Amino acid sequence: MNMLIVDDEDFVLDYLTDHIEKEQFGIQQIFRANSVGEALCYVGENVIDIIITDIRMPEKSGLELLAQIRNQTPGTIVILLSGYAEFDYAKQALSHGAFDYLLKPASPDEINECIDKALKERQRHDQQIKHNDREQDQKTLTNIQSSREQLLLDLLLGSRYTVGTVSERIAGLGMKNLSDSHVKLAILRLEAKKSDTQDSLEDIQLLSYSLANIAEEVFNTGLSEPCFWSCRDPHNYTIVLFNESYWKDEDQFHNKFLTFQQQVQLYLNRSVSILISQSHVFPKQLDHVYLEALKYFWKHIGSHTDELQYMNTSIKGTEYRPLSRLYQPPSIQNLLESGQWHEASDRLNFIFQELESDLYRTQDHLLEIYYYLCNALSYIAHKQGLRLLDLVEQPEYLRNGYYFKTPAQLKNWVLSLIEQFQKSFEEPTSRKHSHIIMQVHRFIDQHLNEDVTLKTIADHIYLHPVYLSRLYKKEMGMTLSAYITKIRLEKAVYLLTQTNKKIFEISKEIGYHKPQYFISLFKEQYLLTPQEFRDKQLVESADRK
Repeated sequence: MNMLIVDDEDFVLDYLTDHIEKEQFGIQQIFRANSVGEALCYVGENVIDIIITDIRMPEKSGLELLAQIRNQTPGTIVILLSGYAEFDYAKQALSHGAFDYLLKPASPDEINECIDKALKERQRHDQQIKHNDREQDQKTLTNIQSSREQLLLDLLLGSRYTVGTVSERIAGLGMKNLSDSHVKLAILRLEAKKSDTQDSLEDIQLLSYSLANIAEEVFNTGLSEPCFWSCRDPHNYTIVLFNESYWKDEDQFHNKFLTFQQQVQLYLNRSVSILISQSHVFPKQLDHVYLEALKYFWKHIGSHTDELQYMNTSIKGTEYRPLSRLYQPPSIQNLLESGQWHEASDRLNFIFQELESDLYRTQDHLLEIYYYLCNALSYIAHKQGLRLLDLVEQPEYLRNGYYFKTPAQLKNWVLSLIEQFQKSFEEPTSRKHSHIIMQVHRFIDQHLNEDVTLKTIADHIYLHPVYLSRLYKKEMGMTLSAYITKIRLEKAVYLLTQTNKKIFEISKEIGYHKPQYFISLFKEQYLLTPQEFRDKQLVESADRK
């Protein structure tokens, strides 16, 4: 580290040179200059880290030196020396980028303390720049990876691109061109824990990332030019596209799948079922190949676990038979309607015993039970003037029956729903106005993107706004406006993390037509702007990968 001291008085230069703690700050050489011109010569010929300069000097001032330093070497630290008469000049210098100023005569402690503070500030600044660079690099990698996954998903779901467009998109994402080459699809389904507990959506996302990472590490081993391409499909299966370099040695390819299953069991404590398609030319009919593979998977693997199968015509098709116990009287619906909760649970166990037979261990049979039970539970809820969504703790599982991969998973989920129903219908409520509160919440959910106000809600349920306001505060322990804001911001968090919608689109979707107001509310709640929150979540998701 080099330092330059500039003053037209030699005794000042001597004083500063003698009292600066060179070893403490790691200063290798101190240059001395009596004028701005001489100082600029030193700057032009040497790397100068710190400059201490007087403001008032003959010919040119320290302010002029500061201006030229800022143009030539903006990273150089500049500290001003000032007499009392030049205090206004010192303030002007600070506004133009000087780090600090010292009033003459400055004591040795003041001089060294100022240098120490300047070096620490530059260190923090350098660290922040490195951190920002790392964050930017991570965002770029995350965006590229997300774009790769989205392109594969688009192709699987039937988005129509010309071969040339696909090649351009792949090249733009830094991947090997696969056009007109032979590829195979693999469907990877991560199975549930041995305890058969249902994973949350966050768990599923994290596990999918982990599964893809393990697969990439296993299959890329030994390849000179790996081209691993994967995505997560709407059924939460991981889909991997393999080019010929992966499976030209089919025995080795098969062994890698076995190794992959072992690694998943070791690191995730889960089993994984795998189906490998026949080869076809990319990207022709990729969506058709994917759909055929899905149907084959559900038909031949179904709810079996830890499977490894190849698509071929030699395997006999599954002989489908209708479920019989599901429709035997008394039905689940009748038992629930009459409040026979224990009998309903026993009937459910009786129904699921039938799925232990290989004849019924298919995805179709699981879906048949799922939809039947959802209909029955919805009917019971509606008879009580309620929505099924209001009675379940994990409503996301009402939207997609493919979350359930085994009969045990589905059975445990439905048994928990029956317990929730029993509590809702049998326990005495502490709120005699609970039906009003439920109507309010339902109205807010359905009109969240509109101008939901106390008056619009009161008009909807035929109550006076003042009465409704007091009633809600008494029953819920919070104001109605606070609840609306809470629900809107929670939905904003979901949209920020699960979609690519722009901030102004999210603002409008949750009922704030002025994005700045939405940003202000969000920052007040989460201490970050919506964009900062989204960026942080992206980085954390990438770190988990």
